[in-house]
Amino acid sequence: MSRVVRHGGSLHDSEVGSGHPLLFHKGGGGDGRMWERAGYLPQLPGLRHLLLDHRGHAQSDWPSGVEAHRVNEYVAACLAVLDDAGVEKAAMVGYSDGSRVIFELAARHRERVAAMVNIGGVAAPADTQRGSPSSFPDIYDREMELLPLYHGPESGDEHYLARYPRGLSAKGHRHSAAHPMIVLEGRMGANLQVVGPFAYCHFPAAHPMRHAPAEGEGCRFVLIFHGPFDVEAVDPPPPLAWSTR
Repeated sequence: MSRVVRHGGSLHDSEVGSGHPLLFHKGGGGDGRMWERAGYLPQLPGLRHLLLDHRGHAQSDWPSGVEAHRVNEYVAACLAVLDDAGVEKAAMVGYSDGSRVIFELAARHRERVAAMVNIGGVAAPADTQRGSPSSFPDIYDREMELLPLYHGPESGDEHYLARYPRGLSAKGHRHSAAHPMIVLEGRMGANLQVVGPFAYCHFPAAHPMRHAPAEGEGCRFVLIFHGPFDVEAVDPPPPLAWSTR
């Protein structure tokens, strides 16, 4: 196993077997171990399996800011792993969003791709700003961590894995698209609700809201926007379940 540094964070990868190199890229969930646990590797003998923990997952770091999580960085991460392993050209397997990454890699660096296998992936539009909630500088008093998970090319749905650092405070605001917030770690105050861990709240489109992590805690959660969205500040803000610093 090894660690490769890219864009302020390190990537964890491991190898199994020997032979022609085969790089596996996972989707929005799971990590590099999923391929062996699902039985892929024993069915593909005689190959050098390169198993990557996608950034923000398992033993790889989670750089803050959306710029570190755009598809061009994901492509560069794969190339960095190949370079570190001394591999000039590899066959590649992508699952779900991982297929999008290897599609982009093949389009930009055809000389590095020997073959591609797509499992449950679809083509995606260009990786543009698209109103992404990368910072919301008018809403939050500090930077939040955000990992894009999914974009529906027809529906416009957008899914994100996010983390509020300890002490973050949000102003009143509303989104143009309805969205649930599923708290995975810690607790969040969402208007007068206390949510998490392993619980969710739902806000209709244009509903005024205000949310922040519990005092003394951070929280990690999933945002699921049902369609394209914009954000705007709301004044006065809705009351919050607890005061924030």
